[in-house]
Amino acid sequence: MTRNKPKSTGAAKFSAAELRAAKKLPIGSDFVLLKLRSGTARRVKPQDSAEVLVNKAAVALKSPGIPRAAVFRGATPQKVFAYSAVAGDASMLVRESLDGTRLIGKIGADGRFRPYRKA
Repeated sequence: MTRNKPKSTGAAKFSAAELRAAKKLPIGSDFVLLKLRSGTARRVKPQDSAEVLVNKAAVALKSPGIPRAAVFRGATPQKVFAYSAVAGDASMLVRESLDGTRLIGKIGADGRFRPYRKA
């Protein structure tokens, strides 16, 4: 399965060496904060402060899943699909398209979704 690179959000670019040397602060088992470039102090906007960002991350991680609107957006939303596991069979996936069509299938050896039936 090919993955598209996320569009740049204007965030600072860091080298691999800087990321390796960053101070890592684990929050739970699946989330890590990185402290980068501690040498110079910069003025931070109030909405970008650590307290606000950690609270936003906590709210986002607390809720199961993500909103439908967040999945189906972009330049070509008709080519975007949401995948989820079938409750009774972990080897099967449900693929949901923008119009709500749900297909049950598997990912083939070539990385493409192979539908078996409509859900």
